[in-house]
Amino acid sequence: MGGTRRRSERPEADPSASGREPVRVGLIGCGRMGMKHASVLSETSGFALVAVCDSSAERLAEVPAAFVPRDACFRRFEDLYEQASVDLAVVATPPICRVTPVTQALKRGVAVLCEKPLATDLRA
Repeated sequence: MGGTRRRSERPEADPSASGREPVRVGLIGCGRMGMKHASVLSETSGFALVAVCDSSAERLAEVPAAFVPRDACFRRFEDLYEQASVDLAVVATPPICRVTPVTQALKRGVAVLCEKPLATDLRA
């Protein structure tokens, strides 16, 4: 089975081969899952983490500077969407506060990767 890939191996996009710029990513939510996304993005060619957002100043302060510069850290996702040029929003907030950043990104024409579930209540 020479063509099989181990589960831990990730295919990587090669922007130099395609001549494309990397996908600019804004991360909303810097908790455990958000930092897992940030780590994977930092190791995957074809993607550039350009901004992060978390309502907690303490969590933002813990984001490694290697992931994103301090001036690209936001407390409000609206500010991230307005001030950072992103192609993709990765929403890794708790379920209770996922719907609004997802819908606001989509209204702006930004692609979204959202942790599941999108919401825990159909009225959200």
